[in-house]
Amino acid sequence: MNNRAVHKNNIFFTDIVQRFCLILALFFIIVILYVDYRSYQTYSSVLIRQQETELLSIARIVGDNLNNFLNQERDKIDVTFSKEYDELSEVHERNKYLLDDSFPLYKGYVLMDKNYKIVDMVMPGGKDTYREDRLILGAKKYSLEKNYRAEIVGKTYDPKDGEFALYIKKSIRVSGNPYTAVYALDLNEIYNRIIKPVRINGGGYIYIKDTDNTIIMHPVNEEIGTNGFQSIYENTTGDPNAFDDMFRWNNYQKREAEGFDVINIYTRENEIINPEIVIGAFTKLYIQNEEWTVTAILPMEVLSQPLNQFISIFLVITLLMFMIAIIGTAVVMNILRQNREISYLREINSGMEMIQKQSDEIRNYQRIQSLGMMSSHIAHEFNNFLTPVMVYVDLLESDPDISEENHELLRQMSTSLDQAKQLSTDLLSFARQDTGAKLNFMDLRDETEKAVNMVKRLTPHKIKFESEITDEDIHLYGRNGSIEHILLNLSKNAFDAMENSEERILKVTLKKEADEAVLTVSDTGCGIPNEIIERIYEPFYTTKGSRQGTGLGLSVVRNTVTSMGGRMNVKSSSKGTTFTIHFPIKENVQARSLSRLSTIRRIAIIYDKRMDLKRIEEIFRGSKYLIEYFDHPAAVISIIQRNMDYFGMVISSYHTPIMNGVETLNIIRSLNPEIRLILTSEEKMIEFEWYLNNGYFDRHVTFEDFYKELSQLISSDPLNLPGATGE
Repeated sequence: MNNRAVHKNNIFFTDIVQRFCLILALFFIIVILYVDYRSYQTYSSVLIRQQETELLSIARIVGDNLNNFLNQERDKIDVTFSKEYDELSEVHERNKYLLDDSFPLYKGYVLMDKNYKIVDMVMPGGKDTYREDRLILGAKKYSLEKNYRAEIVGKTYDPKDGEFALYIKKSIRVSGNPYTAVYALDLNEIYNRIIKPVRINGGGYIYIKDTDNTIIMHPVNEEIGTNGFQSIYENTTGDPNAFDDMFRWNNYQKREAEGFDVINIYTRENEIINPEIVIGAFTKLYIQNEEWTVTAILPMEVLSQPLNQFISIFLVITLLMFMIAIIGTAVVMNILRQNREISYLREINSGMEMIQKQSDEIRNYQRIQSLGMMSSHIAHEFNNFLTPVMVYVDLLESDPDISEENHELLRQMSTSLDQAKQLSTDLLSFARQDTGAKLNFMDLRDETEKAVNMVKRLTPHKIKFESEITDEDIHLYGRNGSIEHILLNLSKNAFDAMENSEERILKVTLKKEADEAVLTVSDTGCGIPNEIIERIYEPFYTTKGSRQGTGLGLSVVRNTVTSMGGRMNVKSSSKGTTFTIHFPIKENVQARSLSRLSTIRRIAIIYDKRMDLKRIEEIFRGSKYLIEYFDHPAAVISIIQRNMDYFGMVISSYHTPIMNGVETLNIIRSLNPEIRLILTSEEKMIEFEWYLNNGYFDRHVTFEDFYKELSQLISSDPLNLPGATGE
């Protein structure tokens, strides 16, 4: 009787415990689902905010590129007609060359006298009466007031072609008589050259509006000439407030200089109006006296992949938590099973955390890769825009009719173009992270003094400039002009930071500490807030206005410092900011190689069929060195394991059996860090630079460079003694 009562009580107690655990599990699931939902909202908000910032940066860059392109076209016209001509035929030939060279950018050109009489006309692409009439009609709309500088005077819309033409006017004198040249540029072609190549996550696009809110450039031709609402015709959605968000966005663009938001828009397809949620960002661009709006659009569905991935991960985590709750119920009934299940679930959680971490790293890599591709594209396009300007400057420099004063101006222009070319190279360095840049042996003190003189000349008179440069010789490996680029970027930021400061002092110092050179740039500006100091090196992150910068300066500076083997620190307060850069002091590779080579007696060469052994034997013949050749890395590793000092140098081809040359040299480095290690291959590869910077080996050279440098080192070795060549 008592046993049955105890058994009944145990069943009752077990039932209570199971129900309690079930209720606890359900409560736990509800909490997890709520946390999942809140986390999804937070992640979605952060992702959208990040994308809005990126779109705004793209809109700013596109606006700057468009403005620079139009200024270059105006400069091209000014340079082409910078003097008075004797015959109209000369003007005709120059304009024909100008328009044909840029075809199909220019729709045409007309030359009018002071009575609006057409005296010359060029129509690229062949004669067309309709196009000629449109060109003349558009040209005669504008006054003949003298414009010695080519100026943008307006634009016209062609309803037949659905295109806008932008008009540029330039005053020209021929045989003492005034004439007015009017050029018509195809805005669609400008869009195709400047804006269309910019890719926004594979699904976005950019369009341009003028002051009248009319779309003048758009990837869809039917939208050009409308205000964005005309293409929808009428509201057939059944919701009288359907277009309110579009009107709100339109008013927002009119009211603000730049901004971003998530908006509901509509598109028309096969007579059906389809709603669409997009992320939009815009900025204002001023072309002459007219205000244009550059808008970047990204459909929300493009973000669906990372959001869906986020949801999937959290659903998996929720499912795992549910399993933990169910298993926990069973654990109460079985202690041994509880221990086994907890151990198993810990392993699963550890694996999921590793997967999550790897996913975050992959997404971050993809984002940086996309920024790099865009930066590379912008740099290449910038180079394309610089090319005609550099060509015309060179042509003008060779013109004997130009005065010495103008020659000096042209030399200054040429210097500025070289600096712009360097800036483009720095932008490409940002895209490539500068891992493969060729470094030269340079005098840091001399480079710093040159850069300091440049900064001193550019320092505003209201700012006190101080410098302390050490008298000691400091040499390292870097790129010519890199120190100037670093100091100019940091100084420009300092100028902006001290704009409202009472005490304005900019100080640059260079000193030598042990085996490092320390370069500091300090100011007495407003300082950098603690909440953003960790983000100042992020690409495209800036606290300045849209016209003050793109946020690439400090990112490129840090990459330049890193490429030179240095490191960069910043300290900031309300009283000012100090950037400290540490560079490793280096000796000349040639001298170092000779010094280290003088202590080496035995060299191992791991070769493959690509290496010219006969040529190597010829180089070493009669030298003091004992050379041993191996066709397999295992033999060399085995010898070094038995006697770590047997070889003073190991030269390995990249293509070796079982493992490649990088892996082979890394194993040898772990056995004896003092062995001189050289990797050879048929061609230079950027990937090898990472291994070189991380100490896997000491040098990487191509076969041809290896033969040449080896010959120079052997012939220049002061301790070279007769020796045998072993095999």
